[in-house]
Amino acid sequence: MKITYSLVGMSHQKSEAIVSQLQVGTALTLVREPRNSFDRNAVSVWHGGKRLGYISSKKNANLAKLLDEIGSPFTPPADSPTMAMDGAPIALGGALPCTFQRSFNSGYPQIVVEE
Repeated sequence: MKITYSLVGMSHQKSEAIVSQLQVGTALTLVREPRNSFDRNAVSVWHGGKRLGYISSKKNANLAKLLDEIGSPFTPPADSPTMAMDGAPIALGGALPCTFQRSFNSGYPQIVVEE
């Protein structure tokens, strides 16, 4: 079953330009951030060694649980940012592959996960 999530927080990550260039179907990675001080269910979205944004906190609880249960280990590239917005080191958990798409109605960036 495919589930679609909105990609949020791009302005905080300064990734709008990267996201605007992504093609539908581009492979991305969902990464659990279990110690994120803003959201205990935080799930970030990565591409090419950069955190692009997050899955909305209104929709991430089930996805966080799935990543905790079956996610693969994820280690970001050495030159990628590893600090949270509050300046604390990011503790990364499990990861799952996903793909990029745009909303058919608005063109807003979305993430598709096969569960």
